[in-house]
Amino acid sequence: MPVERRYLQIFLEEAEDLLQRLDQRLLRLEEHPEDAEALRSAMRLAHTLKGSARMVGLVDVSQAAHTLENLLRAESEKKGGFSSESVGALLRATDGIRTRLAGVGGRQRPSAGPPEERAAGPPGDPPREPRGEPGPGGRIRVSADRLDALQTLVDDLVIQEARIMDQLERFWRQMRTGRDRASDAPMRAWPFSERRFEQFLEEASRLDQLVGQLQHQVLELRMVPLGDLLEGFRRTVRDLARELGKEVDLVIDGKLTEVDRRLLDGIQAPVAHLVRNAVDHGIEPPDERERLGKPRRGRLVLRAYHRPGAVVLEVEDDGRGLDPALIRQRALEKGLIGPDEAEDLGDEETFYLLCEPGFSTRESADQVSGRGVGLDVVKVRVEKLKGSLAIQSEKGRFSRFRMLLPLSLSTLSVLVVWTGETPCAVPSLFVEGCHIVPSAEVAQRGGLWNLGGRVVPVVSLARILGAHPREPADRVGVVVLTFRNRKMVLQVDRLEGEREIVLKPLGEHLRGVPFLLGVSFLPTGEALPVLNVVDLYGRWSELEALYRFEASPPKRAARVLVVDDSVTTRHMEENLLRHLGFSTLSAANGMEAWRILRQQPVDLVVTDLEMPGMDGLELSRRIRNDPDLSDLPVIVVSNRSSPEDQEAARQAGADVCLRKDRFRQREFAEAVRALCARGRHAEGVS
Repeated sequence: MPVERRYLQIFLEEAEDLLQRLDQRLLRLEEHPEDAEALRSAMRLAHTLKGSARMVGLVDVSQAAHTLENLLRAESEKKGGFSSESVGALLRATDGIRTRLAGVGGRQRPSAGPPEERAAGPPGDPPREPRGEPGPGGRIRVSADRLDALQTLVDDLVIQEARIMDQLERFWRQMRTGRDRASDAPMRAWPFSERRFEQFLEEASRLDQLVGQLQHQVLELRMVPLGDLLEGFRRTVRDLARELGKEVDLVIDGKLTEVDRRLLDGIQAPVAHLVRNAVDHGIEPPDERERLGKPRRGRLVLRAYHRPGAVVLEVEDDGRGLDPALIRQRALEKGLIGPDEAEDLGDEETFYLLCEPGFSTRESADQVSGRGVGLDVVKVRVEKLKGSLAIQSEKGRFSRFRMLLPLSLSTLSVLVVWTGETPCAVPSLFVEGCHIVPSAEVAQRGGLWNLGGRVVPVVSLARILGAHPREPADRVGVVVLTFRNRKMVLQVDRLEGEREIVLKPLGEHLRGVPFLLGVSFLPTGEALPVLNVVDLYGRWSELEALYRFEASPPKRAARVLVVDDSVTTRHMEENLLRHLGFSTLSAANGMEAWRILRQQPVDLVVTDLEMPGMDGLELSRRIRNDPDLSDLPVIVVSNRSSPEDQEAARQAGADVCLRKDRFRQREFAEAVRALCARGRHAEGVS
């Protein structure tokens, strides 16, 4: 009777796990032939594989496992126990079983075979778990797709719950003051007692706690220890060292360090590149090591540990190290740097030339690796995971490659800062420190900051984002970022604090905007752009020269008030205006905009027509009928695009009418510049 496909799927998942654990026991026996427990475990694993294969009708796999079981028994009975040759034969037997499994169900299975078969990829993936099937030790196997779907629902729940809590807090404050902030009118009598509403708030607060606990538990479901991944490299190191005639001890530190499962999938290939590079090009042959006064056996360390909000994974060897002079020479030959730049380039900065595509210090490439071959891939993959790669080395002593990665790909820990009225998030992974200091102190230093004896420029975040800085407050925020070997210092107006956010990708209308990684939302519903630190790093020398913090900011930019009840539209229009050199204010409806106009100078209004409360038409009429504001230019951007609507907007006082469904950035920019150039209220910005 044919075996149901789901049972076959369960067996294939189990077989991957059994073979990986069997490889680990065999490698243990190679190092410690007298380890009786490792032998018993290997025998049990082979026996389990044999029986499970027979149950699902894979007779050839079962027979191969039976042969492996007999080989284990025969080797254990030999005088002297297991040798490297006998363990090699047993490992080849496990590879043979993998080959048989590769064709089952038309699936391409990963191999843990000889190095030449692994040169282009990492060792086998950690076992993936089928949906809803019971696993060992009281665990339930759940597919990654189901976890992803659950995580997405929780992320949306967290965002919605934060918005509800914010609205409740606002409403409670309004009740206590007796005023409606939207209209500034007295509120009608509340039909419930204050005590009952307080009880409702307590229940809402409890909901807030439960949502937080749910989010934490779902994140923990995604966490898996790095041990399985790191242990899988023992076979890689053993086989590659034997092929190259080297002797290498692999030390694994931090096997219980946990990471997001999706992160685990993403780091396998980068770690594999670094491990192969270390064995092939880093660690010297035994005779050479002896001549240098080193132990014959090289030492390769895979180290994992947590730091606040991040996980660190290091690959370190005690081999030749990196030669900065040779790297500079190769870079000169390839035209990556000029002679003057080569003289000024420090050793640490030189190491990162290895991450340039195709760069290598080797005269010729081979199938295994070469320092530089694949390092560009490592860098790109690590940065795609929102992390960074750091390189440390000393010629003749060691090389250390450190990957700094976020704990989770589902949420992101950020530091929320403000520039004027605009919030911005900086990934906490790269924040080394933050300070609140007198602005006069930074100004007296000429916009410079002292970092342990090294003086670096302080760069205005507002100017990076395209907004002209306002008059500095008495005290400003300074944020110190670290990426690779570079310290970057940003000046902000205000530090709010750390929070966990759900990062959303940029929409099509914002794709390609520099320095933005994505967007999230504050509990108020306000868009929270997230800085791309990799972009900042790539252009930092230019930014230091152009946007250094100044005590006396340049002449005030023309200020544009954006009025629209759509958060997305407001954010898009404000972002475009800032990049055109204008400062911005925003309002969600006409009444809110009118209050702003009565309190602050504005040079141009960009408004929608349909909004709750006071609409765009009424706002335009009020502007035209006010003696102080009658000359203020107004641009209408609306979906109401009929000739009658356009005429009504012009009659109300609009200077220009644009359609949302045919919105063109160039047309919008030309209209804004033209109206501000009239000089009605502008202060010298064109």
